[in-house]
Amino acid sequence: MLNTDICYDDQYRYQKTIEALWHWHTLDSLCLGTNAMTLHWTRHRSAESSDDEISVELAVLRQHWKQILQIFQKPLIDQDDISCVLSHFQHAVTLLTDEVASQDRPGPILLYFVGEAILDTFFVWSLSCPEYASELKYHQLRCFEFLLSRSQHELLFHKQIFKPLLNLLRSCESSLSLDLIEKHMIVVLNQVCVSITKSPELLEFCFDISAEHGPSRFVIFSLLIPFVHRDGLAGQQARDALLLIMQLSNRNEHIARHIVENTNFCPILATGLSALYSDLPHRLSTNNDECFILTKKEWSESPALAQFMNSLQFSNDVIQIAHPTIGHHLLQYIYHGFLVPVLGPSIHQNTMDEVIAATAYLDLFLRTIHEPALLKVFLKFILCARIDEISLLDTLIQRINYNTKLGLVSLGLFYTLINLNCEDIMYRLIFMYLIPCRHVMCSQRRHISDVEIYGKNAERFLSLIPSFSNKNM
Repeated sequence: MLNTDICYDDQYRYQKTIEALWHWHTLDSLCLGTNAMTLHWTRHRSAESSDDEISVELAVLRQHWKQILQIFQKPLIDQDDISCVLSHFQHAVTLLTDEVASQDRPGPILLYFVGEAILDTFFVWSLSCPEYASELKYHQLRCFEFLLSRSQHELLFHKQIFKPLLNLLRSCESSLSLDLIEKHMIVVLNQVCVSITKSPELLEFCFDISAEHGPSRFVIFSLLIPFVHRDGLAGQQARDALLLIMQLSNRNEHIARHIVENTNFCPILATGLSALYSDLPHRLSTNNDECFILTKKEWSESPALAQFMNSLQFSNDVIQIAHPTIGHHLLQYIYHGFLVPVLGPSIHQNTMDEVIAATAYLDLFLRTIHEPALLKVFLKFILCARIDEISLLDTLIQRINYNTKLGLVSLGLFYTLINLNCEDIMYRLIFMYLIPCRHVMCSQRRHISDVEIYGKNAERFLSLIPSFSNKNM
């Protein structure tokens, strides 16, 4: 009932403003005859109209905030009070959103929000209502989401805006099991990361240096880490936000060092690949029984494989754009935490179908990766890894001789390897066997080993150069 009264009061104020404007318009039509005077009064009337509208909106905001504060003073809060507070709060935020969406500088509504610390006061009060915590967090997140998406200037530079937002996000850690809160928290985190990328000066507000957390904590980044392997839209938004921070770390060594030393980002990303790989289908099903080269269309139809490929592509992007320190640590974790202990044993399994699938997956990974540093780690794994004291490369080479599906998929893998045009691969697969010249007749080997032959060939070619010393030519 209280909210309805406020709405009627707002309508009454707006109606009075409209009547006043119409009165000025009538007087102008009767008394002014020249174009110059009309233009003068039009501008004057427009300015007065704008000022009156701002005054009305500010008065409405004060009324909403007054009603909210009255409920804050109540010793016992019930569901009706929560609904009433949220209604007033949403109306207040709507007034602020309309202002920041139409102006590129702080206006009176924003200044009132900052001066009264409305967002901070609301958040602190919400902590005193634990039985309604989830509902209050949800609506606060929605308001921030709406506000940040409409603003024409950087609101987060205002401490009374950014501080309650960080406090709200930090409090959401205990509510991550609720899908609605997770969904909107990730959207807000993504928006904050976009703002930080545009204005890196905001970074100084992002670190939590309270004693209870030990070392300074990059709150925005830490909240995104649990969603790095999440599927669906939420996971993609979280990874996009993390990539923005990775891009920022390439220009800020302090951020890079903090991520490596004080977060578990790299181990979670690498070990998450191991967990996702264990969920992949153990038996390969392709449209063509004679060819086991997985295409994008085929692997995108498998939810488990698509999720793994998204995480692998994300790892590739992180190594590509992040600070070299982060990339180096991530590569080490991928090699020692995924390739050697997980992918290697899967290729040496005894079950034929599982070995075929593992080999086809390795081929797919090599065709997908485009970051040289990550590709180098995969090639190091193929060339140097030993599983149960058996060389992985020797095992793969032996399988080419199999007159089975395993032989076909192994040939496909080597086709991919050769097309990489990597010197190490070419040496281990081809040149290493050609250099001893065992394929050459014994009588001809001495000519191949004669290095001077190349010098003689060069002399012979040089002797073919025509001479232009004869002027009669």
